[in-house]
Amino acid sequence: MRPTEDKLVKILSEEMKRPKVLLNSGRSVLIKLNITDGEFLENMTGKHRYYVRQAQKTPIQWKSEKTSELIRDFCLLMAEMGRIKKKSSLALSVTTLQRLVSLCSSEIRMLVGYFSNRPVAGAMLLGQESKVWYLHAASNEEGRKLGTAYAMIAEIARRLRKENFQEMDFGGLGPDTPAFRGTNHFKNGFGGKIVNYVGEWESGNPLARFVGNLAILTRK
Repeated sequence: MRPTEDKLVKILSEEMKRPKVLLNSGRSVLIKLNITDGEFLENMTGKHRYYVRQAQKTPIQWKSEKTSELIRDFCLLMAEMGRIKKKSSLALSVTTLQRLVSLCSSEIRMLVGYFSNRPVAGAMLLGQESKVWYLHAASNEEGRKLGTAYAMIAEIARRLRKENFQEMDFGGLGPDTPAFRGTNHFKNGFGGKIVNYVGEWESGNPLARFVGNLAILTRK
């Protein structure tokens, strides 16, 4: 998670190798937060600005308290998104999330949007000093129809700005394949800066690396 530098890559390559199967693309989008709400909207593409404004017309109630109810509802959203995308690995257990929130309480930020008292979209972020990372996010079928994810990003930016965060790492872009076209379009449309990270490396004997890559490929 450090920007690519020739010197750093050279040092890493002396002891390690690039994996054959990547978990992430090694690219992400950095969103400026130390700007006004108006500037945040202006930085978006025209379509994203329209989607945000349309989504904001829906009366969404945003909750951010890290209660057992909020954690449960967020896990439900992640599970629903996993079913929609046919990726069971996206689901998070309530126990796992509760443990994470307990261990990193001061760094974790959570936001869940409710429409007519039903959870429709949510996000989980990790803050450190002046930067925050977008860890997990989900919308169910109702949230997708309402475009709640667009309003949620604007709401996240508004709240983080009040906490004096300067920048949000959008959590990574997917590979340049059709399967990730929607995700990449969504994240790129908010007008951030693309950054290339040093990314993933692996060590160990060839057989161990082969088994590890095979396990990741199977899980995907």
